[in-house]
Amino acid sequence: MRIVQLSDIHLSAANITDFRNFYRSALIKDLKEYHEKVPIDIILLTGDLVDKGGESLLKMPEETSDNCYEIFEREFIQPICEALTIRSDQVLMIPGNHDIERGKVDKYSENYLSTLEKEGILVELLQNKSSFRNVNERIQAFKNFERRYHGSNENYVYSNNESIHIAYENEKKVGFGLINDSWRCSSTLKPENHYIGYNQLWNIHRNFEDHQTVINVVAFHHPLMAFNESEREEIENILTSQNFNIVFFGHSHRHAAKSLSSSVGGYFSINARTAFNNANETNVKYQGGYNILDINLSTREYLLHARKFMALGYRFDHDVESIKGGTESGYLPSALPYAPLAKPGQSHKNDDALPSSYSADVKRIVGLLIGKSLYPESYMFVRELIQNSVDACRRVVEKYPQSRPKIIINVNTTENYLEVIDEGDGMTKSTIKHHFSVIGKSISQEFNDSTGDFDLISRFGIGFMSTYIVAEKVIIDTKNDEDEQVRFEVDDVFKGFNYIDPTNGFHRTLRGTMIKVYMKPSYSAREAFDKAMVYLRHIERLQLNLDSKSMSVPSSWNIENAMFVFEHKSVKYVYKVGIGKEQTTFIASNSGFLIGADLLELLPAKFPSIIGGEVNFLPKGIDFDMSRTKIMPTQKAEAFRREISVSVKKLLEMPWIHGIKN
Repeated sequence: MRIVQLSDIHLSAANITDFRNFYRSALIKDLKEYHEKVPIDIILLTGDLVDKGGESLLKMPEETSDNCYEIFEREFIQPICEALTIRSDQVLMIPGNHDIERGKVDKYSENYLSTLEKEGILVELLQNKSSFRNVNERIQAFKNFERRYHGSNENYVYSNNESIHIAYENEKKVGFGLINDSWRCSSTLKPENHYIGYNQLWNIHRNFEDHQTVINVVAFHHPLMAFNESEREEIENILTSQNFNIVFFGHSHRHAAKSLSSSVGGYFSINARTAFNNANETNVKYQGGYNILDINLSTREYLLHARKFMALGYRFDHDVESIKGGTESGYLPSALPYAPLAKPGQSHKNDDALPSSYSADVKRIVGLLIGKSLYPESYMFVRELIQNSVDACRRVVEKYPQSRPKIIINVNTTENYLEVIDEGDGMTKSTIKHHFSVIGKSISQEFNDSTGDFDLISRFGIGFMSTYIVAEKVIIDTKNDEDEQVRFEVDDVFKGFNYIDPTNGFHRTLRGTMIKVYMKPSYSAREAFDKAMVYLRHIERLQLNLDSKSMSVPSSWNIENAMFVFEHKSVKYVYKVGIGKEQTTFIASNSGFLIGADLLELLPAKFPSIIGGEVNFLPKGIDFDMSRTKIMPTQKAEAFRREISVSVKKLLEMPWIHGIKN
């Protein structure tokens, strides 16, 4: 079975001319080339068909239709179906947040809905299923179009919430669950109030069981990170355990694909690029593209093709920024089997002298996590704190692309503290409860997983714990746009938090986080500052203050004394190498933070000592250990070693270089 995913088209009066002139023909040409080799069975549109409820389309001077989705059908769906000679019922669609009619959002209903939690939302969802009310009228235009479009499709089950389509390949059935996760959307909806009603998934699950489908597909518009945390956990549990095999997402405008497996099940998750939106987009991450997924229904083997629109030449090609070579293959995940620990008749569970399960000495485990077995350098906590601030600022830029949040480091040698202040997104009370206070749970990694945003650095959720190697007391003050300010102190990692009323002299209105670390007498704030000058290599919008005196920010690429410099940039790393007359080093950094120097895993044998410089790996550009001080000897390291070897060889073969070597 071949499935095409297109998402976030945002058709509007502003982009329809470019769409007609060159994009549509390029898309159809690319689809036809694939269709002629292996027929396309399903085209799946994962939301945001039009922009801002299609208002601008209806206002076009030449337009006579009073339904923006009829315009979309005429401009997008019909030309593709005709060119590929496929049936209209092979095109499936779900609404996105841009498909709602913003004028139909009732402020009184919003106030009421914002008071509901996930169980209350299920009641609303039940009432919405067959009727439109003031709470879901905003989605009525899309759903009416969907109902009319699939009205004669015998294999389609429509509801105002989820809809279901059963596709056939020979005698095998494939189920498509089409989630309506935008019925609750508005321009001011906060993630903590974004519930979809997880019963949509249970309804789909029951239908799939009734039809005895062999592969089950679910389509969401929003990535899971966009939903209220309590419902998100419920949704993840259902997806993982109830035989859902493939889950498509849109909204983030960026490609991501990964397999998720556990002991109870798993699924293949696919995020799509924006299909069109802005033909002149210059940011590589957000440029247009789409996915083609081939599934062998018998073996469960898949082949994923990532396609990208190339404005130069008005054509589509392999999306090599998202997937190496533009394609990847594998098998759909399934439940991981438990290892058999005991055979029947061998259990000693009635013997009180034997344990029934593992137990944990939590204090000792945490001590190991923050001890020198993981962090060989006590002052490495400085890197961890600033790294968290960098991630927080990047999440702000993700939400507000024009913003330029800063990070400020203050060191006071008299009071022996180091303070990191950022203008990032701050923490809500929910974030503090479910992430900050949970060892091993990284908000950055969860953000990466759910949105496809791989620009965030943190992965393991334990970096902040390194603070307690040196800390006598830590003060945390944080404010998120969607919650009130929270301020608290921690004197001991094994004891509770001491919350402080921020209105008592500490009130703040702007988002961000402040972490102030008062050090034990045996540790020095000045030495922590000196270590920061070593760890920080290339961090944007950073301010350093030592005893209220502004200090220069490190920006060296370790090539200051080089007589000739060679630079190279790729999607995985940036490196600069220089040749000089004296012995030097080659530094490795990750996202602007030092890893180490002259690392054997990265440099070819007999690397010339007169060549120095630095490589700064971008997120996911290299594999390292949990302390981020050692490079893992993986294919990424080997690929870099080969590339740096070729670059050095070319430099040393240049005729003018002999004067330096002599």
